Amino acid sequence: MPTESETIELSEHELREITGYAADGARRALSIFEQELPADTRPRDAIDAAHAFAGGGRRTGTLRESAWAAYRAAR
Repeated sequence: MPTESETIELSEHELREITGYAADGARRALSIFEQELPADTRPRDAIDAAHAFAGGGRRTGTLRESAWAAYRAAR
């Protein structure tokens, strides 16, 4: 279990910046996934949701669900 000194507190602005950075990187690799499974939209949906959050959208359960769905697609 992390101790207090091992935790990192991020502001919402920082979370948006990190999310946008991660989504940009994921979008660059998306074509590789879509070549194999073009009908599976879960990764693209998650990237779109992440970009929406990074751009000022709300942090919702739908955002988290799309991230988990993309994770399952990658497996």
